[in-house]
Amino acid sequence: MALKDMLEILDYSVISCVLTGEEAINKAIKLSPDIILMDIKLKGNIDGIQAAQKIRKEKDIPIIFITAFADEQTIQRAKISEPYAYIIKPFNELALKSNIEITLYKHKLEDELKVNQKHLVNIINSISDLLFSVDKENKIKIWNTKAKQLFGYAEKELANIPIQDLNLFPNQDEMLQLIERIRKGKDNSSICNIRMETKEGLTKVIQMKPSSVIKYNNYNYDEIVIIGKDITSEMDSLDRFQPGNGYLCCDKDPKLLYKNLINLHHHNYSGLMVTRFISKKLDKVLFENGISLYLFSSCQIDNCQVISNIEDFKNKIIDFCKNTPVVIIIERIDFLLINYTFNEILKALFVINDMIHKTESLMFLHVDPNIFDKKQLALIEKEFSRIPDSSPNTYMVPQDYFDILEFLKIENKRQRIVTLKTLKDNFDATYPTISKKIHELADKKLIRILKSGRSKILEITHDGEKILNK
Repeated sequence: MALKDMLEILDYSVISCVLTGEEAINKAIKLSPDIILMDIKLKGNIDGIQAAQKIRKEKDIPIIFITAFADEQTIQRAKISEPYAYIIKPFNELALKSNIEITLYKHKLEDELKVNQKHLVNIINSISDLLFSVDKENKIKIWNTKAKQLFGYAEKELANIPIQDLNLFPNQDEMLQLIERIRKGKDNSSICNIRMETKEGLTKVIQMKPSSVIKYNNYNYDEIVIIGKDITSEMDSLDRFQPGNGYLCCDKDPKLLYKNLINLHHHNYSGLMVTRFISKKLDKVLFENGISLYLFSSCQIDNCQVISNIEDFKNKIIDFCKNTPVVIIIERIDFLLINYTFNEILKALFVINDMIHKTESLMFLHVDPNIFDKKQLALIEKEFSRIPDSSPNTYMVPQDYFDILEFLKIENKRQRIVTLKTLKDNFDATYPTISKKIHELADKKLIRILKSGRSKILEITHDGEKILNK
């Protein structure tokens, strides 16, 4: 019985039969069948194995080899074209049907897997943080779009290259030790900062959270995926705080202080928060970042250090300062005003501030100016420094604006023309979004907008470069 007749008896539609390898290639590309049954021995200049290889390069069509040749050499050649099955003549209808059905099912699963993989890649490339992975040989496997934007390397430039052979990590031992700790399940609970270097030689500080370190394969830890946040500009902004100083903040919104506390804590300072009450959200943030918490309270609180009187206040904070440089936020000292005079509280603050100076630590005293009279507030202001304001030269550049400045610097250095369209395409943003950011940077005199016909050419200014160099 001819193969075509056998297939039709089994309710399959045969859309074409050819005798040569060349015809098989042309028909496969033109008709895109669900499956191809390919004899290895064909007429023409190429055999079935060669035809299958060329078809697979053009089309994702599953191929089953049907042949009378079962020698080792032929099988090894056939494997290169990745057939789904290999049927030896003679065969019956049952063998043919089972191989076809298994092949179609397997190909369907592979298509679904490819769709899911593509979806996963799109998700990885859409996240705002950088993501990369290393395999068991410490070779880079994944390198997402954000990582490319931050460091200037395309994924293909880093793929399958061991970390120790890359210029990405100025301190390679630090990164390799971190990866080894993760593999052994010894990664610590605190956030760690890793320094990484761009293609242009700029150093960036990347903050990695424990929850962002994923270990694949519970037995071998084959691949480690690391997600990190670029905090370079945030860390650079902390340079305005001088070690050994106590700073006074009278603003009603202390969110910036909390952010400084977290960033400084990950910049070789031990962090401490002293307050009266704390929200669940802030409590969680402090816990996740390994920052200590003391609460002003007249009664004991489970799982929390309590400051109940002025001696507790003074002694516990001084003890905290003894070992390493610390960063402390103190707020709600009005709790102490219930039982102590202003002078007693001020004296305790003086003692604490002396320890801050001695240990080159940092302290932020956050007070509501309404609870003190002018004379009292003046005495506090005399002891503590005011938090320095951001001047044009210390402008706090948001991370996405910082990325635009860095991109402009690199492209200007390469003498490439940068337009709004260039930025729109590179940062995958809309024209209104990019235009708003560009005009804000221009207002701060960090970039220049030059007209060239209908286009606007963008250049970074000297002040813009100074922002990047801090």
